[in-house]
Amino acid sequence: MDRKAILINSVMGSLMASMTMSALVIALPAIFRGVGVDPLSPEGFTAMFWLILVYPFVVAISVAIIGRISDMWGKGRAFTVGAVLFTIASLLLGITPGKGSVALYQLIIYRVLQAIGGSLMFSNSAAIIADVFPPSERGFAQGIIGISFGAGSILGLLIGGVLAVVDWRWVFLVNVPIGAINVLWAYRVVYNVSPGVGRVVVDVPGVAALASSLFLILLGLVFAMLPYGDSLVGWGNPLVWALIAAGLVLLAAIVPIERRAATPIFRLDLFKIRQFSFGVLSAFFLFMAQGANIFVLSLLLQAIYLPLHGIPYEDTPFWAGVYLIPSSIASAAFAPIGGKLLNKLGARVVATVGAVLMAIGFELLAALPMSFSYALFAGIIFLIGMGSGLFMSPNLYPYCPRCPPTSARRPQALGPRYKI
Repeated sequence: MDRKAILINSVMGSLMASMTMSALVIALPAIFRGVGVDPLSPEGFTAMFWLILVYPFVVAISVAIIGRISDMWGKGRAFTVGAVLFTIASLLLGITPGKGSVALYQLIIYRVLQAIGGSLMFSNSAAIIADVFPPSERGFAQGIIGISFGAGSILGLLIGGVLAVVDWRWVFLVNVPIGAINVLWAYRVVYNVSPGVGRVVVDVPGVAALASSLFLILLGLVFAMLPYGDSLVGWGNPLVWALIAAGLVLLAAIVPIERRAATPIFRLDLFKIRQFSFGVLSAFFLFMAQGANIFVLSLLLQAIYLPLHGIPYEDTPFWAGVYLIPSSIASAAFAPIGGKLLNKLGARVVATVGAVLMAIGFELLAALPMSFSYALFAGIIFLIGMGSGLFMSPNLYPYCPRCPPTSARRPQALGPRYKI
């Protein structure tokens, strides 16, 4: 088994995933100009919201069920199928025809397909690395993945900024040749890794409850951001609170559903382990903050800061990408350092230092005046990138002393329900 070849394949998948996320955010204004929709209109804002969130939304829903499917197919095969879907979706996004609402709905649908492909790669790449790398080398391997993720963010900002100025379609089409290489490489070196074990059970009620709860909460947040009555936002709309309340009720219902499930999507007993629970919780809050931070900074630079400093609107995607590069450079540089320190200091110390650095950076950004110095801005986002890089490696594998090695895990005895 060629571990280096498998690691390179995982790096390519991570590179594509991070490129498409950062490129999309930086190119949003150009995409909306290209399809002829005002992003600040109710329709445009709703579409922009879903274009950004549909990818992580689908990943959050599908990652658990994909884990079961991967047990049946095999992790290597599932990873390869994900690479194929991701590449096809990138092509469809790039050749989306039409204008206005029709084009926006197509983009969202193709983004869902891309997210399913990304989920198949994301869910299985870490598991494959856990299978083929011994514990002493996993931190280093995850550090390499962190470098690729940071490098992809840098390339996405640069390539997305450049291509958005030329034609927004190329922001997606640039993934196609990389994806084709990734598919061929995956078929050669990953396809037969970690073979499947046959028929498995999917926790349909748990998946349905999770999907419905997240969808209702996000839908409520969408309506909250739209005008209602005399207000510019919709927090006074009863529908907003009804949707969010219904989503929270369904989210709470997951606990009794999972306790009765034969093969639950969530192993609730793991949350009795302090290290695991705090690792998951901290990752949730910090990644949520980082995602919001990138989105807000991208719009701030393109809509306000750069035009005020003489940059034409049509050139702002490129320069916004350039201005945000320090964060990606720091994340790429410190991810392998975090992987090395993980083996020496432990996950708690490394993750805590990373979280503290990110928190300090967020507070410093909040204190910046509108006419900020770019040198100061670059230093702050570099600090956030340092924290992100250090935080990333420990939280790819939340510490779980009671869990057997991945290669030793096999589905438990299955009942007759919900078979695939």
